[in-house]
Amino acid sequence: MYKNWLTEDIESMASSINYLEILEIAKKIDLKNAFKESYETLSKREYFEKLNLRYQDFLANNTIGIAMLVKNQEKRIYSAISNLLELCDEFVIVDTGSTDKTVEQIKKIESDKLQLFSKEWVEDFSVMRNFVISKVKTDWIFFVDSDEILFENVDKNRLRNTAALLASLSDESVAIQFKIKRPNQSSFTLAERGLRKGTTHYVNKIHEELYDTKIMKVRIDFLLENQGALTEEIEKFNKTERYNNLVNEELEKSTSNIKMLLNFPFPQGDEIESERYFKLVNRVILKKEKQGWKKHNFQLTDDFHTLTQKYIMLLLSLGRIDELIDKTAILLRLFSDNYFMLSMNNLGKILKQHQKQQKQFELFLEQYAEINNETSFETTLMSKDYASAITVKYLFSLGDYKNAAQLSLEITDQAALELIQNESKFLKMIDLSDEELCKIKGGNISKKIKLERQALNLTQECLAQKLFVSPPVIANWEHERSYPNIQQILALSECFGKSTDYLLKD
Repeated sequence: MYKNWLTEDIESMASSINYLEILEIAKKIDLKNAFKESYETLSKREYFEKLNLRYQDFLANNTIGIAMLVKNQEKRIYSAISNLLELCDEFVIVDTGSTDKTVEQIKKIESDKLQLFSKEWVEDFSVMRNFVISKVKTDWIFFVDSDEILFENVDKNRLRNTAALLASLSDESVAIQFKIKRPNQSSFTLAERGLRKGTTHYVNKIHEELYDTKIMKVRIDFLLENQGALTEEIEKFNKTERYNNLVNEELEKSTSNIKMLLNFPFPQGDEIESERYFKLVNRVILKKEKQGWKKHNFQLTDDFHTLTQKYIMLLLSLGRIDELIDKTAILLRLFSDNYFMLSMNNLGKILKQHQKQQKQFELFLEQYAEINNETSFETTLMSKDYASAITVKYLFSLGDYKNAAQLSLEITDQAALELIQNESKFLKMIDLSDEELCKIKGGNISKKIKLERQALNLTQECLAQKLFVSPPVIANWEHERSYPNIQQILALSECFGKSTDYLLKD
């Protein structure tokens, strides 16, 4: 639900009950100040009476079209169309060269709304979408891809009501943004999928966006899940290489194309490409590049947060922790409520502490290796178990529980055992055959639910013993720094984070 000038004005009126239908639709549109009425010539009551009449007229007379490009989706296309048919007056599909039974599946659907065309694929998404627009006859057009599904049961009148309200507010061109999420992820991206039929058209070969001489961008509460982001779909259509090539082609035309920067191929450890990306982003988000990242030197564009988040994630993947800490601290001075930057800033500090501890451990092992075992007992007056106990503590704090457990079993000196009694209690609780828990550095997260239960029990014991257990996120990050494993890192962190939060509340 959104709050905007329209919802606030309606709710402030004594006669708001007369406009509840408009209010409910307005709550699903992120209008901000778009199309805001000044009330210079009309009173608020007169304006809303007029708005309501316009809304009812557009609701009765506006037509809604759904447009779709498709290729080789024989398994999905029937259900994709069937689930959307009731939302529209016309459904235009353009097949771009299917070699499977996609077209046959489409023809099985008996509906007067359905219009099927064919066009050979051109490696330019804006060209293809504009071709579809030319075939749609309705007042409003909404694009849904053939590999996308409705994330939830959507009111069949959602698109119709939204279009009617936007039409009654203004006759300006509008780009309607849908929320698009990947499977098994909570975050979403915005895609410009809705437009009023007219002069509005798509630009950019990839990650296309709507353009007109004057256009208002509006986000609505309409969520789709992109099944095309599944690994098998990416490989099926060679999406990674194709999309990356198109992004680079667009950046060659304009290095300040924000849409392309948002979708810049993640360099994955490539320092040269990373530096190129950093320079391109700085050119867009900074007023003066030479002054660098300073609170007063940012240009706060609509995509500022997304660009800076990707920038920070790239620093993380490169292991540039000091820079990550510094830059997130600057952004937090500007946006103190940005939980992503707060999390990354503290993760950076934890990682830095972890690196320091790792170096200290390596130094300890070097010094320990130089000790002469024949003479050390005479000067120490005790066995080497004390050094082994310290090694156990290091291994434990670094998340290497299996080696810590094995080494602890070799210690016999009672005084040394007392040094690690809390760690030993914890290690005895662990199933040493559990790959996910004891070999965290492997990065396998196939049993998340089981992990959460174990995390809860183990965290409870640790808190009771006042132990600091190095978060698995650190160990996993040390093992795999490449970008694709960022989601694995967050998943493991979430498992242990949930259990810790739960216990601390108690």
